[in-house]
Amino acid sequence: TGQAVVNETGFVDLSVRTFVAGIDAQEQAVQDRSVFQRYLASIQGNKRLSLNFRFRPNSTELDNRALRDIDRIVEFLKNQPVEHILLIGFADNQGEYHYNTTLALDRSKTVRDELRSHGIPVSEILSASEEIPVASNLTNHGREMNRRVEIWVRLKQA
Repeated sequence: TGQAVVNETGFVDLSVRTFVAGIDAQEQAVQDRSVFQRYLASIQGNKRLSLNFRFRPNSTELDNRALRDIDRIVEFLKNQPVEHILLIGFADNQGEYHYNTTLALDRSKTVRDELRSHGIPVSEILSASEEIPVASNLTNHGREMNRRVEIWVRLKQA
């Protein structure tokens, strides 16, 4: 494919893939253990897509890049034997915890609605609030990385 050529030449590969993602429960400092436990239970048996949706501070709006990413994900999902699609929204740690919990859920809803408008049924949405950061919340870049929606899928067994 074109993305394979891009990858071979050293450029960034934008193809969507699934992978088994691990998380070190011992290294997670959490404010609400139940949110963390629900996250772990929800991802059990699922694979994470290689693409996340990022958001501006206090925003649930998809930008132009995210809309292009939706098209890539739709193309990928339509060619997979998907049994279950899970969206998990996240926030950075700026602001009140309850606000961030709602904001993260609203981000999941935004992605769900966009996928549904393309004929992709989403099975479940979840807010992980500001838990399980992928980068430090001490920097702008880290907070940007933490404002995301992850897509998890369970493929049908052949």
